Amino acid sequence: NRVTQLPYIVQFVFMIVSMLFVAFYEELLFRGYQITNLFEGFLSSRNDKKKAVYIAVGISSLIFGIMHFENPNATWLSTVNIVGAGVMLALPFVITGRLGISIGIHFSWNFVQGGILGYAVSGMPFRLSLLQIEQMGPRYWTGGAFGPEAGICGFLGILLIVVLQILYFLKTQKGLNISIADNPISAPNAQITG
Repeated sequence: NRVTQLPYIVQFVFMIVSMLFVAFYEELLFRGYQITNLFEGFLSSRNDKKKAVYIAVGISSLIFGIMHFENPNATWLSTVNIVGAGVMLALPFVITGRLGISIGIHFSWNFVQGGILGYAVSGMPFRLSLLQIEQMGPRYWTGGAFGPEAGICGFLGILLIVVLQILYFLKTQKGLNISIADNPISAPNAQITG
C-alpha cells in the first residue's frame, strides 16, 4: 500500500484531511440537504415550523443511524447512539441555519476519538493516532471494536455535547429559536403558517 509507505506526518495529515472531508459531506448531506428538504416538505397548515423541524431532524437522524448500521462491528446500540448523534449534529444547524458548528463538532468528535485517542470511529480502526490505547472493559460500556459510539461512553459523550450546545445557544442566541426557516434556501416556504 503506497499510503503506508509515506512518512508518519504525511499519513497523519492525510487522515485529518479525510476526516474533514467526511465531516463536511456527511453534514452537507444529512443535515444541510435532508433537514432542509424534509422541513420544507413537512411545513404545512397542519405542521407549524417547530413540528416540521422535529419531523425533519427525526427522519434525517434515523437515516444517519441506519446508514452506519453496515459499518464493521455495528450493533443496535451503535445505531441508536448514532441516531442520537444525528440529533446532536442537527441542533446547531436548526438553531443557526448554518452548517459550520455541525461540521466542526462532527470533525472534532471523529478526530479526538480516532486521530488522538486511537479508538475506532464508527467501526473504522485508526492506527495513525497520536496515542495508541488498549481498550478494556465491557463492550456495552466502551463500544468495543466499533468505538465509543457503540457504548454507554458514547451515549454520555453525545448527551454532554447536547447539554453544552444548549447552554452555549442560550447564552449567545438568547434562546433556542429555530433559524432554519431563515435560511435563504428555506425562506420561500417559511411563510406558511398553521
